[in-house]
Amino acid sequence: VSLFISSLTFSDPASEPLAMPRVFFFSVFDGLAWSSTSRAQVFIQPVNDNIPLFTNTPYVSTVEENIMNLLVLTATSTDIDSQNSAFIPYYSIQGCVDCPFIINNSSGQVYTSPVNIIDREITSIYFLTLQVTDGTFSSTTSLTINIKDQNDNCPSFSPDEYTYIIPLQTPSGTSLLTVLATDPDLSPYGTSSILFEILQATDITAFDIDPNTGVLYLAADEVSLNPNITHKLIIGASGPSCSVMDSKNNAT
Repeated sequence: VSLFISSLTFSDPASEPLAMPRVFFFSVFDGLAWSSTSRAQVFIQPVNDNIPLFTNTPYVSTVEENIMNLLVLTATSTDIDSQNSAFIPYYSIQGCVDCPFIINNSSGQVYTSPVNIIDREITSIYFLTLQVTDGTFSSTTSLTINIKDQNDNCPSFSPDEYTYIIPLQTPSGTSLLTVLATDPDLSPYGTSSILFEILQATDITAFDIDPNTGVLYLAADEVSLNPNITHKLIIGASGPSCSVMDSKNNAT
């Protein structure tokens, strides 16, 4: 009997046998008229010999920038050994330095970090590697997180100072220069949404600016301009949420 039990195999080696006793019946006979039947109970001792695997992969999600402690998704895994033992998966994020994401090691829930703020203007997409282990074996999968833009930046001038010399007899309506400003946010909040205006000027009637393009025009007739005066303008650039001033705009 011991030789028979030691050579037991299962029809599906990939399927973990349940940790419950198996009952076998043995019959012996002498080939003539006499026989005997016996019952044997075999207990299967489970061992951790299977790899935990992630389910429903690969993972892809989208979150808005600047939001902390936000649930991104929940990673799940399975392990054939779990039906026979107290399998407790341990989840982790691999190779992410100063990571703006954290993972609950027990539940597999991925959150935005409570410490490191996500800034789409620095990184617009994250490629993370998740790992699950049962203490002996482990496996990995990918998590791609797309960062959604928020209107969290103001326009900025580049350069922040302009100087232009107006030739004599320059007619009214002549374009003098173009001021430039940018906003790193995406449309409809970004650079395309910037509006320009003249906030202050030595002579506010002497100049005009195209609010959409930033082109500065001479509005006054040339005979009304005093050649000995330096005109100083303060030009503002405004976006959907905030505005800035270029306070060093000179025209002579």
